[in-house]
Amino acid sequence: MKKFTLGLVLLFGTAPLIGLAQIPSIPGFGSRSSGGPDLMASQMSLVTSYVAASKDVLTSQAMMLQALGLKDQADKAQAAADSLGAGATKGNLEAAESVQSDSSKALSGAMKASVPEVSTESKETYALGLGFLAGGIVKYVAMKNSIAAFKGGMSAASLLQGPKLVSGVYIVTTFPGNMLSLAETMKNAVAFAHAHGIEVPPEATSVI
Repeated sequence: MKKFTLGLVLLFGTAPLIGLAQIPSIPGFGSRSSGGPDLMASQMSLVTSYVAASKDVLTSQAMMLQALGLKDQADKAQAAADSLGAGATKGNLEAAESVQSDSSKALSGAMKASVPEVSTESKETYALGLGFLAGGIVKYVAMKNSIAAFKGGMSAASLLQGPKLVSGVYIVTTFPGNMLSLAETMKNAVAFAHAHGIEVPPEATSVI
């Protein structure tokens, strides 16, 4: 966990990760508008990357919830993953994040509860879920360039662009907390797997 968190700090520079959350909900617009097209393209790249990572995370949660017998919550997580698209709006992203947060809490509770012997089939499903979670984390970390590009262009945004940038601002401001939460989820998920004889894929251990 310490190694993973340190890696995140190194990826984003010397400032603490949580410093990203200090960006206001509406950008501080500058007087220039020449950066507009690039900024919109930057936001599109950011949303596309975020959606891809979130779909992996939600799918992983659906698999692990299914393996632990929480079918209703698993169905909600998978439905949220299936509904996300590259053109997702801020509302879509918020809805998916809400399901992701609820799923994390459900998983945490299930892992702490007294769990009966996990079937072979459930172990395989859980292991697949770990693989998807690792993939989602890797995709989140790879977003550093898109986040930097969007942040760098915000000062050049015109007042008229404000309503068009809310998706990008939402992603940038929620990203640090999401990353730390995912790191903790992976740590707990791997520990649960070890305790219950579930094979942990190499990609899962490589991110903790």
